[in-house]
Amino acid sequence: MPNYTLKYGVSEVARILKVDKNLIKTWTFHFSEYLNSKASPDKGIEREFTIDDFSVLNYISYHWEEDPDIESIKTGLNYNYHLDTPFNEIGKEATPIFRELSETENLGEKIVAGGIMGGAQKLELADSYKKAGDILVDHLFNQNNDWTAFFPIIFTYRHSIELYFKAIIKRKNSTHCLTKLSDKFNQILEKDFKIKPPEWFDNMIKSFNEFDPGSTAFRYGDLDWKDEMVIDLRHIREIMDWSSDYFHRVYESLK
Repeated sequence: MPNYTLKYGVSEVARILKVDKNLIKTWTFHFSEYLNSKASPDKGIEREFTIDDFSVLNYISYHWEEDPDIESIKTGLNYNYHLDTPFNEIGKEATPIFRELSETENLGEKIVAGGIMGGAQKLELADSYKKAGDILVDHLFNQNNDWTAFFPIIFTYRHSIELYFKAIIKRKNSTHCLTKLSDKFNQILEKDFKIKPPEWFDNMIKSFNEFDPGSTAFRYGDLDWKDEMVIDLRHIREIMDWSSDYFHRVYESLK
């Protein structure tokens, strides 16, 4: 199972550095002041290494010989040579993509950009996909019509609609078919508010479902269209703004 905690034992460090684990113990004895305090714990407590320790150990490993010059290695560590390439690369390789929140709380400025992944509500998730589509549309028109993001734009917008439906229906539903979801949504509107959705809303759902009934056309390029079609991204963004607002008003009214 992947390590998500940023904490490593002797065996794992030895495996990553491709050295004998007894050598790791030797290094912690000679260079304890350069490692985190848990790398040299009291007797009976397992050693614990952090990501920062990897660059130190990698530097030591590179300069370790049969008769090592320990003081020379310490001089290099004092000058922070271990933070240079290639010694710092091993820490990047060992850093997990997904980390436990508790392991990042003390990283401070080391985290340039990040997010917290947890049990997001479907409405929030729908908003995030819609927002991603907005950002990509802005990028397209701000970067001299860079159309490389076209398919992700349509997919994220379509997926946000699916999630908005599922947030309001509130029943476990694995279908990707927007018309089936729309039917259940319309039943809620009829039962609770005695209304039908506006025509523009129905047209949007029918259009998305016609060209991407299984949520695969824009996700995988699984296109089966006879003619080339034109999509006005400024228009679809405006429609998505209306849709998001409409879904939110229905969601709030059902509380």
